[in-house]
Amino acid sequence: MIDFHSHILPNIDDGSRSIDETFNLIKEAKEAGFEAIISTSHYMENYYETDTPEREVWVNAIYENLQAKNIDIKLYLGNEIYMSENIIKLLEQAKASTINDTSYVLFELPLNAEPMNLYDIIYEMLQYKLVPILAHPERYTFVQKEPELIQDLIRERCTNASKLWKYFRSIW
Repeated sequence: MIDFHSHILPNIDDGSRSIDETFNLIKEAKEAGFEAIISTSHYMENYYETDTPEREVWVNAIYENLQAKNIDIKLYLGNEIYMSENIIKLLEQAKASTINDTSYVLFELPLNAEPMNLYDIIYEMLQYKLVPILAHPERYTFVQKEPELIQDLIRERCTNASKLWKYFRSIW
C-alpha cells in the first residue's frame, strides 16, 4: 500500500509538528502495512511556501534515518498545491513539485466555492503534459451539492490516485 497524500514533514504545514511526530506517523504507517509514503505538504502562495529543495532535504534526511534504523519504507516527494493561476510557474521555479518528479500534480480547491477558472487551470496543466489529480474531492461543498461535477472533471482528464498505483508499483 502507498500513502499517497500525507503531511509528514515537520513544521512545514498543518501536518506533523515535530520530528518525533514524523517518525511516529511513519512507524504507524509501516505497522498498518504501508510500503511507501508520498510527502504531499501543502503549497499555498503567501501561506505555506516551503520550496522543493528544502522539502527534498527533509525527505532525504528522514529516509536516511529510517534506513539507519532498519525501517523499510520508501519516501517520495510531492506537494498538495492550492489551486492558483500560477501552478505552472510554481513548478518551473521549484517552489512546488509534482509527485516524485513525474507529470502528476496533486492540487486542492477552495472548500466552499467552485473556482470560476477551474477548467482553465486544468486545461493549462494538460497543455504542459501534466496530469492533474484533485485532492479529497469529497470535502468540497460544491461537489457535495453536485457530485456529478467529479465525472465532468474526470472527462476533462483530471485523474484519481488509483492510476498512480500502477506507476509506483513499477518503480519498486
